[in-house]
Amino acid sequence: MFTTRKKAEVPDKKNNLWAFPVHCQNCGIRLLGAAKEICRYCILNELARIYPEPKKGMYPEGVEWQIACWKYDEAHLIQRLMHRLKHKAAYDIGVDLGRAAAELFQQAHPNKYRELMLEQPLVVPVPISKQRRNSRGYNQSYSIAEGWIAAIPLSILREGSIARRASRTNQVHISKNERRFNMEGVYRLACPSVYDWINRPILIMDDVYTTGSTCFALWRFLKSLGFKKTYLFTLAMA
Repeated sequence: MFTTRKKAEVPDKKNNLWAFPVHCQNCGIRLLGAAKEICRYCILNELARIYPEPKKGMYPEGVEWQIACWKYDEAHLIQRLMHRLKHKAAYDIGVDLGRAAAELFQQAHPNKYRELMLEQPLVVPVPISKQRRNSRGYNQSYSIAEGWIAAIPLSILREGSIARRASRTNQVHISKNERRFNMEGVYRLACPSVYDWINRPILIMDDVYTTGSTCFALWRFLKSLGFKKTYLFTLAMA
């Protein structure tokens, strides 16, 4: 099984504050509380909120709702944060954003929050391929989930329980239909303990929602295993 991150590669900031000053990576202010990379002010004031929720679309059967916290804009802070999270080994950005997103979710969607507390869904961060995880050192969706469950305690699927092969082509510059074809059959069961959760709803968690092809492909796979209901949450929506 994978661990959430490569422990040996995470610097010990607590014991080396001179080498690793605890300041916001955007505005430079000294961080307080649980924040590790981004201050609360920048999250609340510089990221464009989607409120109260994005326009409803046509979802596959079993998808109860899909919510994103922020709007994804090119050349904006959210784009820079996503780039650092995925390509600059900035794991804690995902933790900070995940925690803030969970807190904002409680405020903006109190009925859905109560629904999650009643249903107690299993959090399933979107898996990435072994090659991509080895390159990054971690799965960014698990960093987001780590922050989320710090604010809204829920069970999380152990990383490596569902495996994913690499997509046929890069998802960035292809159409919605091409994305769906690109994601067909990419997931497989790697650990039968997934069936222990078969009677629970699922909360799929990812970084950015564009067409939904990645989340929907994962849900179709989980549904084929016998799961009945899912919710989708992403940090941002393009």
